[in-house]
Amino acid sequence: MEPTAQVQPQPEERRRFPRIVGRCPVLYAASAESRRHVAVLIDYSAVGMKFSCKEPLAVGARLVLETKPGSNRTIPAFKADSVVVRCEPAEAGAFLISCRMVNVSRPGT
Repeated sequence: MEPTAQVQPQPEERRRFPRIVGRCPVLYAASAESRRHVAVLIDYSAVGMKFSCKEPLAVGARLVLETKPGSNRTIPAFKADSVVVRCEPAEAGAFLISCRMVNVSRPGT
């Protein structure tokens, strides 16, 4: 998968921060010590992230997220303590997960 990023202007959006559409792997786990699962980034902003994964996640669940943009510098590498705010079924048995990021840091910190 080739990571990509693109700002999506949404004139009707009421969000305080713009969403940036991008594709790259995202690792997620219930804690820093838990087994990590692989998902695909859909979009992100300064305070949230949407990704696609193969399993439903409970609203209110706490996750540790980590982007893996590889050599593409248009998507930043970061880790975030997050809370699931939405889980919606998607095509091909996948789920769209929306999270609110509560603590963001660079990987390794």
